[in-house]
Order: sequence, then structure tokens, then C-alpha cells
Amino acid sequence: MINNMAASVYTTLISRVDEYGFQRPKGFNYIAYDKFMSEYVTVLVRRAKRWEQLLGKNSDASKPESWSKLKRSSKVERFVHKGVPMSLRGSVWMAVSGARDKRNKDPKLYDKMLTKRVKSKDVTVEQINTDIPRTFPTNIFFRGKDPKSLEQPLFNVLLAFSNHNPRIGYCQGMNYVAGMLLLVTKDEEKSFWLMKTLLEDLLPDYYSPNLQGLLTDFKVFTHLIKEECPKIHKHMEKHEIPWELICSKWFICLFCDILPIETVLRIWDCLLYNGSSIIMKTALLTVQLHQDEILSTNDFVEIVTNFKSFTTSKKAIHCHEFIEKLLDKEFVLTEDQLKSLRQDYDKEVQKELEERNNR
Repeated sequence: MINNMAASVYTTLISRVDEYGFQRPKGFNYIAYDKFMSEYVTVLVRRAKRWEQLLGKNSDASKPESWSKLKRSSKVERFVHKGVPMSLRGSVWMAVSGARDKRNKDPKLYDKMLTKRVKSKDVTVEQINTDIPRTFPTNIFFRGKDPKSLEQPLFNVLLAFSNHNPRIGYCQGMNYVAGMLLLVTKDEEKSFWLMKTLLEDLLPDYYSPNLQGLLTDFKVFTHLIKEECPKIHKHMEKHEIPWELICSKWFICLFCDILPIETVLRIWDCLLYNGSSIIMKTALLTVQLHQDEILSTNDFVEIVTNFKSFTTSKKAIHCHEFIEKLLDKEFVLTEDQLKSLRQDYDKEVQKELEERNNR
């Protein structure tokens, strides 16, 4: 079954819509992508066979008992880093992120949160309904008239989460996260638990009302650019371009609708195992890979325009090579190192927010 899935990836290349439901953009380079996929499909088939051996040929992804033995380990981490077959992703993500264990402790939580009545429900419903049509507008699975539309499941997951965690509630960007989870799992409850794990455990207050964690990470990212890419730092300062303008959506949407879908899924494989350092490293790597192009720009508009093209360049499309660079031992940013940097800059952000509130 896994091998058939891997092989089907290649057969969809001539279609205007990829296997995940995204319409290929105008000007899409079919020839270059076909060349890449003709090589990458062998990687998919090889990894599918290895996962089959790891889980056992008779394992059934639809049955919970098939996943009870999959635990976090150095071997499983290595497998995750090399890519998870699409047919297994939802169950693997549940197992390695801790979401499965959370669900087992409170199996009725999703249903309770979906029907919970709260005072802010009307406002939340309005906010969610406004963003539903904006979620992956080029994806056929998020069209309301399509019988397989994920719009209602998306609404359900976002409402249930906002009911469950009123401190976070709902804010823009969460719709992309929930949408990607639904594309992978095709399951509302799994998507809810994975979203809960991402937003409450793995990401540092990206979606809090004042976005304190996100603002902190912008400062951390600027610090890392200054340390690791001093020429780019000086170039951006010269043209007075804040990194928030360039990469806000990168962090808020966790690269959904930014990088090519295959690359995003490989990044999320690592994110759900290793934590939020993966998002910071992905942003840093995206900039580093395009240093020459960035330094060749001469004005504000050109810089901003070129950054949009970087995320769909050959360097971003070749997901296997991208992930290998991301996880290279020389490209190290551990969760502990990131935690230390966040603690330093969080104090600065907190002070700025307090001053803003006192004005």
C-alpha cells in the first residue's frame, strides 16, 4: 500500500492539481519539477520499504493498536528525519509528538469542546468563518461546494480548540495550521490533538493575544542572522527592511502556503519530533541558501519581491536536500540554545509590550 502511494506521486505530475489538492501556480516549471520527482520518487519508495520493515508488513495505519509500540527513540527519529510516507503521516505524527498519549488520557475531550458553549462563541465563530474561505484558496479540498470539502471539519477543529484554550482562542494563522493537519490526517479529532500539541507544547506563544512568543522569535531570528549571515544583516539594515515584514507568515503559518508542499511536510515531520527549533532553522536556512540573490538586490521593492521567489526556488523544491542541510551537524541550533536566546529577548519584548500598554 505504501509503495503504491509513493509511486502515485509521480503519476500526478502532469496534472494541474497535485495529490494534496493544491493547484499548480501560473508559470509552474513542469519540466524541472518532473526531473526532480523522477529522482525523488526513488527516495519515497525506498523510505516506504524501510517504514514497512520498522512497523511490520501487517501493520494497519487505521488501527490504534498498530501504533502502540511506536515510541520515540534515536532510530525512530532517524526515520522521521528521512521522511514519513504520506499514508502513515497522521499516525506517526500522533505517536512521536505526544498527541496520541494526550488523547488516550482524555478521549472524549474533542467532542466536549466541539459542543461547549462559551460567552465569546459568537465573536469566535465570526472570526473563524471570515478566515475559512481564505485558507488555501487554491486547494480543491477547501472549496465549499466540493463534496469532499474540508471547510466544515476546519471550522470544527478551530472552534473546538478555541473553546478548549480560551487564553489563545482563535487568531489568524491558526486556520493554515489546522488546514494542513486536516490535509494530512483527514481526521478532525487527530487534527485537534496535533494542533493542541503544537500550539500548547511545541510553539512558544506564537498565537497568544499579544503574540509575545512570535515577537520574541523575530528578535531571536534577527540575532541569528546577524551572527550567521552578517553580510545579509548589513544589507537589510541598509535598506531599512525589518525581518518581520519578510518572515511574519513564515512563522505564523509554519511555512504552510510558503514553501513547496513536499518540503513543508518534511519540515513538519521534524517539527513534530524535535520541536520549534526546526522552524527557526528553516527560516535561517532559507535565507542562507539565497544569500547571493539577496545581496544582488538594490532596493526595497526588489528585495521584498525576490524573497517571494526564493521560497519556490529549486533550492526549496528539492526537499530531500533541503532537509539534509537543515539537519546537518554543522547547522546546529538545539532546543536548549533556542530556549536561552528566547529567555534573553523575551524580557525585552515584555518590556516593550508593557510600555505600549501604558501609552
